[in-house]
Amino acid sequence: MKIIVNKMVGEGEQFAIEVNINDDTLAKLGVGWAQASLAPALALVDARLLDLNTRLLNANRMAQTLTPEANAAMRQCVDILCGRQSPPMDLPAIQKEEKAASDVVLSEKAAKLAAALEAADADVVGGSL
Repeated sequence: MKIIVNKMVGEGEQFAIEVNINDDTLAKLGVGWAQASLAPALALVDARLLDLNTRLLNANRMAQTLTPEANAAMRQCVDILCGRQSPPMDLPAIQKEEKAASDVVLSEKAAKLAAALEAADADVVGGSL
């Protein structure tokens, strides 16, 4: 006989714990033994879930310290890196003289985002969260 315990964890993660026991073992040792056998695995799943929830709470706290523009830019970057969103590819062709101006604007936006992220990191390290 197999006992399988499935536990869903956030972000689509799932744990399946399987214990193989025969009827004689269950009859001799009882259900308490099966529960004790599953306890370490369930404790590991609970610890993993606590770790995941702690990371999500910390990320949400950090995101609340950003300006709405920096928060949107950060989430868009993460979505692109994770493959949930495609980078904008439908931009018109840029002429050589226009490229320098657009590079300056992009550099300014990147500098603002970097400053916002550094400020948020300083708040987290400084203990203000």
